[in-house]
Amino acid sequence: MRDDADHHLLPCGVAPRFGIRAKLWLAFGAVAAMTVLASFVALRSFDIAGQAIDKITQKRLPVLAAMTRMTQQGSLLLATVPSLIHAESLETLRRNEHKITMAEEAFVTAQNEARAALESNGDTTSINAVRDLSSRISAHMQILQSAMEHRWLLMAQQDALSRRIQASPQIMPSPQLVEIAKHIPHAPLIHLPTIEEVVTSKFPVGSHDADALRRLMSLRRGEISMLSMATKQLDHIRFHSYTLDTEIENLINTWQSSGETERTTVITNLHESRLILFLTSGIALIGALAIAWLYVGHHVVRRISALSESMLSIADGNSNAIIPSGGNDEVTRMASALSIFRDAMQSLSRVAQHDHLTGLLNRTGLTERGAAHVAEDSPGALIYLNLDAFKDINDTFGHDAGDRILIDVAQNLQTSSDSSWLLARLGGDDFAILVPNCDAATAGHHARHIQDTLAASSRSNTATPDLRAAIGIACFPNDGNTIENLLQRADMAMNAARSTTETPIRFYEPTLGSAAEHRKTIRAELHKGLDGGQFHLVYQPKIEITSGRIVGTESLLRWTHPEHGTIPPGDFIPVAERSGFIQPLGSWVLWEACRQAKSWIDDGFDLSIAVNFSASQFLQSGVVQRIERVLDETALPPEKLEIEITESIFLRGEVDVLRRLKELRDRGIGLALDDFGTGYSSLSYLKRLPVSCLKIDQSFVRDMFLHDHDTRITAAIIRMAHELGLTVVAEGIEDDQQLSFFRDSGCDIGQGFLFARPMEAEQLPSFITKGSQTGGSLCNA
Repeated sequence: MRDDADHHLLPCGVAPRFGIRAKLWLAFGAVAAMTVLASFVALRSFDIAGQAIDKITQKRLPVLAAMTRMTQQGSLLLATVPSLIHAESLETLRRNEHKITMAEEAFVTAQNEARAALESNGDTTSINAVRDLSSRISAHMQILQSAMEHRWLLMAQQDALSRRIQASPQIMPSPQLVEIAKHIPHAPLIHLPTIEEVVTSKFPVGSHDADALRRLMSLRRGEISMLSMATKQLDHIRFHSYTLDTEIENLINTWQSSGETERTTVITNLHESRLILFLTSGIALIGALAIAWLYVGHHVVRRISALSESMLSIADGNSNAIIPSGGNDEVTRMASALSIFRDAMQSLSRVAQHDHLTGLLNRTGLTERGAAHVAEDSPGALIYLNLDAFKDINDTFGHDAGDRILIDVAQNLQTSSDSSWLLARLGGDDFAILVPNCDAATAGHHARHIQDTLAASSRSNTATPDLRAAIGIACFPNDGNTIENLLQRADMAMNAARSTTETPIRFYEPTLGSAAEHRKTIRAELHKGLDGGQFHLVYQPKIEITSGRIVGTESLLRWTHPEHGTIPPGDFIPVAERSGFIQPLGSWVLWEACRQAKSWIDDGFDLSIAVNFSASQFLQSGVVQRIERVLDETALPPEKLEIEITESIFLRGEVDVLRRLKELRDRGIGLALDDFGTGYSSLSYLKRLPVSCLKIDQSFVRDMFLHDHDTRITAAIIRMAHELGLTVVAEGIEDDQQLSFFRDSGCDIGQGFLFARPMEAEQLPSFITKGSQTGGSLCNA
């Protein structure tokens, strides 16, 4: 959308009367003149101030810096001295002495630097007091170190003598004196006389025991004496250090005071320079601002800035960004061009990246916008969604109804999605959802929620067919690192989900790739197979269980490929349904089965024929009329045709299915509910369905003897079907035990390998004739 003010913009071909170029040259000239004048004055002022600052920097700062370092090193030295007294072992003492030596050397170095700095400025006496105090501190530290080393030697002798006394009973047999020997190395000086009196009272002077204890007490007194001496030296060091700090502080204050005169001179020069600079700069600034405001700021810069913001906003995707208008110069022409460009880009971007029907992203938009999410380190998922039997919806309800359903699906996806998701319609009934920052479990949860949302929307709108979707999920980065790879692999997973009703949601697996190639090959060969006569029907007899009489057949489609051999129906039927080829293929099957049944009737074999209809085939528009036309063309009586459908067909639109079933029943065509017990079995369906036959699926029959309750359920299904007036057919009877069960349960008709395998059309008459010659019964268990 273009702005309302765009019609005021200057047309692109109109030249401005006084353009930006002239305004800029005038403004640049004025500003340049003012700048030259202000720069001259500023350079002169700064030169004067710089000379004074250089003088202070070269003379004062080195001295102050050297003294500051000397103070710091002195503090570090003093801080390490107490560690000598508090050392816990002789080894610790030696390490601490080494640290003190290093600190003392650093202090001497800083002192020499300060002395050199003072001497370079002509001062040779200020540092002498500091040097004398340093020498005294060094002497006291040497005494302290010597005392502490002697103390540790005395302690070692005490320890050795004490252990020798305690370990030698001959020397010290008395337990009391042994206990005294243990306490002497730790006794305070004040307690030693008392201990000595105890020793004298117990042992006479000159005895070996008393001499050993007196020697131990003498060592303890020496140790205490050394510790006392070290403590006094520490006090001296602290006193001299305080005096040293005072001397250094006095030196610093002296040098700072001597620099006040020079500082006052510098400040005076700076004040004078600043005053001149302010006056000159103020005049230049006022003049430049006036010119800039009149010719640049108001007319150019402000409008260009606004135009630049509009450009950035448009580049960020804001197609409704306001473009400034007004004026009569190049800016106006730029705004006009930008407005035209914005409208064109808005239209092109919308068409190029969005689906015109739903407003969601298209494949291109998803690829471009999703690339950034896939390139990130965080995991995510791409959910590929396909609506079941949407082609049938278009055929049945029309394309307008189909479009409305697609719009409703897009709105439901937007309602159930997060703002960070990317929603896209890839074409037809295919949708894709890119979910960033989620793992596989979370992606599966989102997919189930989407299916529930679509189902709930269908139930709330009776005019909308029952919507269900097959969903495939590919997770990144494990399954792919580009949008194209993820789409391809999520599509593979979706096709796998469509092939079975048990798992409408599938995650991509590497094995799906080979299956996809196989389906691709089958899809390419389907048309050739039908046109080349590669398809044919085989027929499996239906046997009346009570009499053993053949009452009908079921037509089964087979494909014999000239290169690949026999292709199972489970491989090509899902591909035919997905590609839409099921319509011509199903029409051929119906016509050929009816033709063959009429041929048997003409030959005297009164048989009915059963034809399977897929959900998509049965929901095709005009299916009832096509069945009638085939019956007319083949002259087959309607009562000799039986249409078999599965329960899953009701998931595609129950109302329409019931209507078509009633039309077929009214025309005398038989209806059978196939595969009962494997799908969405419901008693409510059986009450309302106009079917005449219920077929129990062969997989149910095969497994019913594994658990006792399965046989009871099967018998109950037969009784229930009979109560509803339905004929019951059991598929897959393969042994006498199964046949006996169904005979006892009252089942009407049976099919399976016990009676006959599917056979070619020309084999059936001889099979019937052979059964008649053996008594007419195939059920003699």
